[in-house]
Amino acid sequence: MTSTSTIDATLFPSFASFAVTTSSDPPITIRGIHSSNTSLPPLVLLHGFPQTHAIWHRVAPTLSSSYHVIIPDLRGYGLSDAAPASPNNAFYSKDAMALDVIKVAAALRPSGTSPDSPAPFFLVGHDRGARVSHALALNHPTAVRRMILLDICPTLAMFDAADAAFAARYWHWFFLVQPHPLPERVMSAAPADWLRLLMGGLKNDPHPFFHPLALASYAAAFRRPESITAMCEDYRAARGVDCDVQAQDRGEGGRRISVPLRVLWGKKGVVEMFFDALKEWGRVVEEGVELDGWAVDSGHYVPEEAPEEVLRAVREWCV
Repeated sequence: MTSTSTIDATLFPSFASFAVTTSSDPPITIRGIHSSNTSLPPLVLLHGFPQTHAIWHRVAPTLSSSYHVIIPDLRGYGLSDAAPASPNNAFYSKDAMALDVIKVAAALRPSGTSPDSPAPFFLVGHDRGARVSHALALNHPTAVRRMILLDICPTLAMFDAADAAFAARYWHWFFLVQPHPLPERVMSAAPADWLRLLMGGLKNDPHPFFHPLALASYAAAFRRPESITAMCEDYRAARGVDCDVQAQDRGEGGRRISVPLRVLWGKKGVVEMFFDALKEWGRVVEEGVELDGWAVDSGHYVPEEAPEEVLRAVREWCV
């Protein structure tokens, strides 16, 4: 088995590891990697399910010449600590996960700057990381300069539109939200098989855009029982507390995104198939705030399938 240090040394040359404690109750330490030049503008990259920071290996090294690139493993994913399951799944609300990111960015701020007012960062999130980014932009708008979200629409909008065709494509949304510990027990019985299934039925012939070392990183994390619980709790929180928060924000006086937003999604994916992405995001962005986006020639795994599109989007938008 290839070690995580070997994976990072190969996929992210010149990046260093970090560990930042973000919570004492429950105890959570967020781990990840960051590039060396902390004097450059900070850029935070957040991965999705069921992956780790390794999803960014085709874009992060290039971006490190222009940004201080910070790539955490989300709470419970990769090497980051997992919180236990709870009755209301609150430990995995996107508000809680967003606060982890805020604390990581503050801890990795340039020397000589105040932890109470760290430099605002650029933010790019894919999949679950994009949902964390959505919450972060609402809760901590002054912390984010500009934001890019990859291959999602707002969580509540997607659940509201769910029909049989949507459920057939995103069946895992409805499996993972089943009560603890049922899905955990099922997946823990054959984690390698479940990981392949959840990543699109890779079987024994992985798509060429998945680097073998990145796949090894995802597989290593998926073998941790606490990570499987964390992933399920992430989805349970999305269906519960996260949708409750988004429903409140739909009402009179509700919050809207005030951070300039760019959205990319895969032409071969569920967002393109079932949603008008820019229309959905336009409903949750404040009037007058910059919003644009387009479909790219990929499926769901945009940073690995279409890295040049992601690089172009970041270079144009994150200025």
